[in-house]
Amino acid sequence: MANTKAKSTPTKRTRKSTTKSTRKTTKKKNNDSRLIRSVLGLLLIVLSVLGLFKFGIIGNFFDNIYRILVGDSYPVLLIISIFAGAFLIATGRLPVMTPKRNFGFLFTYLGTLVILHIIMFSKIELYHNYNLITWNTLSADMANFTVDKSVGGGMIGSYLYSIFMPLFSTWGTYFITALMIFVGILMLFNVTMKQVAVVTTNILVRVKHGFVATKDALSGHYSNYVDERHSKKAAKDETKPTSESVKKAERNDERFKDVNSFAKDSPESKKEESDFQIDMPTPAPTAESVHTEPEKVGSAQIMSKPYGIDNTDKKDLPTPVSARSVDDDDYKLPSPDLLKQVPQVDQSGEVQLIDENKDKLKQTFKSFGVNVEVKKASLGPTITKYEVQPAVGVKVSKIVNLADDLALALAAKDIRIEAPIPGKSFVGIEVPNKTISTVSFKDITENQKDKTHPLIVPLGKDVSGNIIEVNITKMPHLLIAGSTGSGKSVAINTIITGILMKLSPVKLS
Repeated sequence: MANTKAKSTPTKRTRKSTTKSTRKTTKKKNNDSRLIRSVLGLLLIVLSVLGLFKFGIIGNFFDNIYRILVGDSYPVLLIISIFAGAFLIATGRLPVMTPKRNFGFLFTYLGTLVILHIIMFSKIELYHNYNLITWNTLSADMANFTVDKSVGGGMIGSYLYSIFMPLFSTWGTYFITALMIFVGILMLFNVTMKQVAVVTTNILVRVKHGFVATKDALSGHYSNYVDERHSKKAAKDETKPTSESVKKAERNDERFKDVNSFAKDSPESKKEESDFQIDMPTPAPTAESVHTEPEKVGSAQIMSKPYGIDNTDKKDLPTPVSARSVDDDDYKLPSPDLLKQVPQVDQSGEVQLIDENKDKLKQTFKSFGVNVEVKKASLGPTITKYEVQPAVGVKVSKIVNLADDLALALAAKDIRIEAPIPGKSFVGIEVPNKTISTVSFKDITENQKDKTHPLIVPLGKDVSGNIIEVNITKMPHLLIAGSTGSGKSVAINTIITGILMKLSPVKLS
């Protein structure tokens, strides 16, 4: 046993010494490798600095070595070599990037080399033998140890340029190289196409806002200049007003006695407002309406007989209804007093809003670069219609597209634009009234123009508040249409009641 232990002890010592010697050898190799890399990094830095500042023959020779590959962009490669050498000394290894960034740098650099070669050959105006001319230029500089002549993108740029030119021509080569550089930059900085789309959209929106702001500013300055010229011209041509022109046309209706004109007192707006007017309904005098019965219709006679009937009077023909003897002399036509009187609504507030809305309309159009003149306003029971005259050169579609902006400026729920008004060179803008005036049948019956004709019935009031009446004989086929609650039944009842107010039942049948 003692001998066995004595023999095993030297074996363990031998194994330990072998392991230690292996570790020392590996560590020594690592140190030697690190030292070699550090020396190579230092040598790379020294040569790059000599080449960057063109120090002597060695510097120029090292520059020409780089110029063979990358041409006139050799300073960039020298700076990259300096950083690579410093990184090799500090960490013992070369810098490593992801494959995506490597390809991005490669695409960007190759595109730049092609562009340098395009610039070189466009200066010397040669479009053939690209590789030969480039190599001869490099050989001349290397033989003289100088870095004087331009060699474009070196031999790499020359080979790429000789491939691109026959395939894509000059402008196609510009496009391909620009695309290579753009894609390379995106890959180098790890930018996605989604981010590019967002940035591009933001830039386009800002450019659009800039153009709109510039356009509005220029339009505002031009409008102010035109207004100043018009005001100066108006001041020169202005004469003293006569007593007749100062008088205002008074209205018979007491509701509108305080609203006769929209002319302002300021001299700048006198000429502009002189043509503006407002149309408002003028009710008939409140005298008792005279109910005149229509003339009695005589007996109907047959003026001519159809062809083929003899000329005797003994023909058995039907007796017309109007020839029958029916006694309705005691019948009295219904009086308008039977109809319900609807109290009139005070719309003086709407009259005041017309002047404000007129200025708002003009200012809103002006802010969008549209020059208009508000010529007329018509106050109706439910809406107010403004007649706008656009300046020369203004498209009607441009006014129609501003409907939402005008509704916002006027604080209206909705507006309707009639472009153009039939028979006029104006555009109609209908704005709902805040105070609605109910149209009563009694009012339109008493103020009807033709009260004698039995088949002329009043229907209601138009936008301007004027009474609308219609002759039924001119409408052999009548269609009353509309959405739910629009008043179809009311229209039918109005026509029937209008006839019954003028004819007795016998005459009506």
